[in-house]
Amino acid sequence: MATNLLVTGSHGGDDPHVESKHDALMHAAMLGRGGYILKTRNWTMKPTAKDANNITIPAWDLVVEGRQIYIAAPTDVNIQSGSQGQKRRDLIVARYALNSGTGVETVTLEAIKGKPSAATPADPGIETGSIIGGAIVSDLPLCRVNLDGIIITSIDTLVNVMQPLEDVWDSLTQTQRIRFDRSGTTSANDEMHLSGAILPGSPAIAVISIVWVNKGAFKAQSWKATTLARMVGWKVIGSAVHSPAAENIVYEHLGKNQFAATGSGEIQYITPGTIDIFANAWHRGCLIAPVTPS
Repeated sequence: MATNLLVTGSHGGDDPHVESKHDALMHAAMLGRGGYILKTRNWTMKPTAKDANNITIPAWDLVVEGRQIYIAAPTDVNIQSGSQGQKRRDLIVARYALNSGTGVETVTLEAIKGKPSAATPADPGIETGSIIGGAIVSDLPLCRVNLDGIIITSIDTLVNVMQPLEDVWDSLTQTQRIRFDRSGTTSANDEMHLSGAILPGSPAIAVISIVWVNKGAFKAQSWKATTLARMVGWKVIGSAVHSPAAENIVYEHLGKNQFAATGSGEIQYITPGTIDIFANAWHRGCLIAPVTPS
């Protein structure tokens, strides 16, 4: 009889065929193979120094290589005292361990002491093996404790917050379409396909696709811009942004001409020399530029 490979389903009877590694692999496929704070409980809180020898780790929910870690309450982790005239870096980690004899898996919070140095201390070594790859011990660094003498000078959080799908969706739905105004341009009667979107951020980023077919022949003057359109409500931050134009024009001019987005919000076509463009030539390109509302 063939082996039943199904995980999410009944094998009949009391066959305990679903193991922790199965769920972990599914979680890792969706969340990634790294280690993260889940945006559930206390995810905005940071590790703090309770005193010179104890670091308090918040009651976080974590995931590492698909395995969920639940810290039920704020937990103190003890570190050794610093030494006068010496600097040191200690790491607090969530240590995964598999007892290969019993099959029991555990995660504990551990302090790893760094090597003291009078000048530039380094992080101590940790267990970096992959749990999915078969490692029986693996550390997820949670924070770095910086000591100068016996004083804890700072604590650096080393694990990032995993953004849930609802936040990712919200960021995607904030994307705005760019409207373009072609009125008054010399290319107003040409065939033009302009599309663009504003990606939210600091700064916002405009992504613009250009497909232009000039209806009649014309002479492009050296470095004198031909205005194709204007972004409505947006302008480039700082200097104009240029990108090459792909075109079916005379061979000797290929690869030289450019599209540009400017500080006034114009979308332009620029040639570095005076050239004749024959009728019905096509020009294609993409512009990516930091923008601000105009």
